[in-house]
Amino acid sequence: MTFSSLLEFCAGQLPGKTQEAARKEFAKRVGGSRLALRRPGGPIQQSGIQIVIGVATYSEPELALLDQLDASLHGGTDGKARVEVFNVLACAQMDDFQKFIPGINSVYRTPVVAVMADGKLVGQATGLADVKETLARFGILRD
Repeated sequence: MTFSSLLEFCAGQLPGKTQEAARKEFAKRVGGSRLALRRPGGPIQQSGIQIVIGVATYSEPELALLDQLDASLHGGTDGKARVEVFNVLACAQMDDFQKFIPGINSVYRTPVVAVMADGKLVGQATGLADVKETLARFGILRD
């Protein structure tokens, strides 16, 4: 099952119902992938690379990014990084992003990515194109 399939249209179902179902099923879908679910206040690794990505579960392009990321991790990250994801709908206000990514700048568009190295925030981006570029730069997202 792919992340994008969370938004598959069901005949007779309103888009809002599909989006709500996607929100509810997101954690389960993460559990069946090579990604890990990021929880608010979750630990920051003090050694190695940790990638945290927030996506909007109502956005097909953002869910497709997770599909691409999951596929690119097929061979693993060679121990380079732990990749965690969360649903930005868990952030009711701007400060809530700090619970998932301590030290991140304000987020005005999604998705959002943060790269931590040895417990320190060393990279961040928002918006689909910039997030993809950041993941590629750190060798996490491959074509």
